Amino acid sequence: FLVFFFAVQVTSLFNHARALQEEVIVKLNSLTPIHIQTDDHPYICVTLDWWPNNKCDSVDGESNCAWVNASILSAPIHEGSRLQKAARALGKFTLRLGGTLADSIVYDLGTEDVSCPDFSPAPPEKAKLFTDGCLSASRWDEVLQLCPNSSPSQCDMVFGLNGMTNRTCVNVDPSRAPCFYPEATCSDTFDFSNVERLMKYTAAKGYSMKGYEFGNELTCLSPEQYASSLKQLEQLIVETSQDSNSVPFLIATDSKDPDPDFFSSFVPLVESFLHAASWHSYPLQAGVYCSGPGAANNSAVDDIIMDPSGMDDFIKNAGEMSRAVQQASPSVQTWMGETGGAYDSGCSGSTNAFMSGFWFLHSMAAFAVQGHDMFCRQTFTGGNYELVNKVTNIPNPDYYSTLLFGKLMGKKVLDIFADETSASASSVRLFAHCTPEIEGLHVEDSGEMTRDGSVTMMYLNYDDEDVLVDDDALKNGSYLRWEYFLSGVYNPKSPAADALHSDLIALNGKLLVPNPATGDLPQLSPRVVDGTAAETRLRLPGYSYGFIVYPFAGLKVCM
Repeated sequence: FLVFFFAVQVTSLFNHARALQEEVIVKLNSLTPIHIQTDDHPYICVTLDWWPNNKCDSVDGESNCAWVNASILSAPIHEGSRLQKAARALGKFTLRLGGTLADSIVYDLGTEDVSCPDFSPAPPEKAKLFTDGCLSASRWDEVLQLCPNSSPSQCDMVFGLNGMTNRTCVNVDPSRAPCFYPEATCSDTFDFSNVERLMKYTAAKGYSMKGYEFGNELTCLSPEQYASSLKQLEQLIVETSQDSNSVPFLIATDSKDPDPDFFSSFVPLVESFLHAASWHSYPLQAGVYCSGPGAANNSAVDDIIMDPSGMDDFIKNAGEMSRAVQQASPSVQTWMGETGGAYDSGCSGSTNAFMSGFWFLHSMAAFAVQGHDMFCRQTFTGGNYELVNKVTNIPNPDYYSTLLFGKLMGKKVLDIFADETSASASSVRLFAHCTPEIEGLHVEDSGEMTRDGSVTMMYLNYDDEDVLVDDDALKNGSYLRWEYFLSGVYNPKSPAADALHSDLIALNGKLLVPNPATGDLPQLSPRVVDGTAAETRLRLPGYSYGFIVYPFAGLKVCM
């Protein structure tokens, strides 16, 4: 890995000379933000899932087993581990623990005898769906330390509670997983005793959970049934938090795909205590169709990712969900509670490669425009959409773009766009936020840190050619800018993969890799540019995405 790896010449799309297309003109409505995100938690969220080691998603059921030592129960998250270092280096974020199997997990916390069987089927048998599952006290203690309430951690934790204990579910199609489809129906009855034990145990440990979700994609429950259960859960949360400094949020329903009509009926029933309405969606196709024997290649996923309009329906759904929730109750937030691009564990070579940023950053930024207050990426590790490689514990490209988004894109979302009169505008997507106070980033030779009124513009250039940008709308008389250009890097260890499909990424042409001895993450230093000369005008490299900070933009709405 190491001597050879660092000796590799960085051959990236960033370094290739490209012919320039027609100039793109940036337009900015500087009078008011489109959306101001809440200050009570970060917008960035990543997930851990429950899947066991023998979870496999290929067509033949024997391969694409992408969860070995990569779940809530099995990931190496102990003190000093590389996963823990990656989590703490990510900055301020929310860690959401949940997933499909959340509604079968039993909590064996040593407070009393409970039946707590392991997942079925057990290894070595491979499977796609499972029953049962057990969370022990020792593992829960370890998981809580991944996001401790004290420094150096900057993350909050949201936990998805089992919403099906002793609840019966009837599904008209026995060949499908029960309870996850509209034709299924569920009983009103629910046993809260195991959930209560977990919340009491957590509070007794002195841990302040940021929030609890209830159930995962349970389409078998009506709005009235869900509301009835949540009212009881809200009472338990208050009772078990009496000795705590804070009361955990309540989030629901982690619905499967957008369902504005459901939330229009559901939210008014729970608006007095519901913090956020959450939903899940995967805008690419199933990962099962892009890996494993007999499966098609990943060309269909790639086509969607690299189409600048490929996320249009996903973004439209986000707007409809936000409007439905806000119209039902302005006090309730809207969260994207889980998305990893391609469902069935993702698409290896696409959703864990450099190209993944074209759907991920696009969606994350657009959901902020559409009024969402949290965006949860599946997963931190696990599957083929992970931010950190489960085998090497080395960050994938989306890890670095997530880190930069959280550091550089503040709470105020601005109205920015590319002038459509330019032919190049069709291949470029632009987003802008007020710049937050920047912590943990190294800005060399800039003279000053960000001032009030600073603006960060995020871009995605879907074309293979460079694009020249007229960014006068952001300069305010100052030509200084900080560039964070991200590009794919050809990996000689995967000769069949080009830079778009590579798991390597460069920042301003410099390969990003952890310290091989310590696992410490590299510094993310921008290139500081004085754009007064013609040769230093803003150019967006082909097949790249990134961020440009205008520290002296002087935008009043950002002051």
